[in-house]
Amino acid sequence: MTFFYRAFSGLPRRLLLLLPLALLSLAAAAQGQLVQYRAAKNQLDQGHYEVAMKQLQPLAQPVNHFAQAPDAGYLYAVAATRLGQWAEAEQMLNLVRHEYPTYAALNEVLYLQGQVSFELGDYDNALRTLGQLPAEQYAGLREAMQTSYLAKLKDRPTWQRLRQRYPNSKLVGRLYADFLLGGGSLADADRQQLDALITQVSPLADAQAVFETIDNNPAGMKYLLQTTSLLTL
Repeated sequence: MTFFYRAFSGLPRRLLLLLPLALLSLAAAAQGQLVQYRAAKNQLDQGHYEVAMKQLQPLAQPVNHFAQAPDAGYLYAVAATRLGQWAEAEQMLNLVRHEYPTYAALNEVLYLQGQVSFELGDYDNALRTLGQLPAEQYAGLREAMQTSYLAKLKDRPTWQRLRQRYPNSKLVGRLYADFLLGGGSLADADRQQLDALITQVSPLADAQAVFETIDNNPAGMKYLLQTTSLLTL
């Protein structure tokens, strides 16, 4: 007597007759999900982002047991970013990260979430999320994104908070120095912070990069001339 026979021999005959139908129904549902997923990808490729989001959203939910659910969630987030729906994108990316932690393309999820967090003004979460990416593959892309968004940051309290949380980041230090120098005349507190930044950023080539905005900033040029002795290896 086989294991299969022993396992199902105790079931009512009616249930045994319905079992093949149930299996066929599950197979049909899975095929229907795959068809819907492919259609959603086509809509995304054609720029029909709202339609794609409507088709992808249910496929990403764990309750529906779609084999490519994390892919559906990621593509949903991509479509949302194309529409500027950053909050919706963040919600779906969080779902993918928490529900599918072994997703093969998780690094792409982290990279996209970094951009979404920047767009939402959550600079700390953006830097923290991007910091989880492997440096060998994403160092250049990560720095380019961080530079692009931080260079546009004009809020002093946010800058000060980032400096406190990432005191060893040369990128944050350099861009914060650019922010201080771009503000015109320098207060005493700004001068003290610049002294610390110049000392931190080394070698000399990096220190000079701190002042990349100086050509159009007389106050910054004057300050640099006064502190040339600090620019040492």
